Amino acid sequence: MTGARSFRVDKLGRLTGIHFPQIWKPGENVAECRAENQVKKAHSIASCAHGFYAYYDGSDDYHSDGLVSGVVEGYGESVIGSRGFRVMKARIVALKISKDLAKPVASLVARNYKDVPQFASFEAMVKAFPPDSAGAEPAPETDEDFWTRAI
Repeated sequence: MTGARSFRVDKLGRLTGIHFPQIWKPGENVAECRAENQVKKAHSIASCAHGFYAYYDGSDDYHSDGLVSGVVEGYGESVIGSRGFRVMKARIVALKISKDLAKPVASLVARNYKDVPQFASFEAMVKAFPPDSAGAEPAPETDEDFWTRAI
């Protein structure tokens, strides 16, 4: 599945998570478990907060000046939500480097992720690499309670 998300950038031009400082490499990334006092192999992605997050339908709630936006492909163990997903494995498929990012750092990002398509605007990026829709949202064809659900 694909979704939009934002990244922080460190001084070496490496992309990191917004809340967790795990570095995203080109190619496959595997989430690091951040659960305290648990044996990492004894629980799943559903029982702790680790994983890579992304939003459906081109939304990106964490975008702000100085961040890099991207589209990621997520796979492996997953938790599906109404607005996005959390996955164990992901790879970056497209980037939009903020104009507000300092030029030397923006150049490092472009160099470090040179094999990832880079776009001048968020809109162009999600048009070329459209994020999935939730697919599980209620619809008349798939939910017998669609017309009687609470507002």
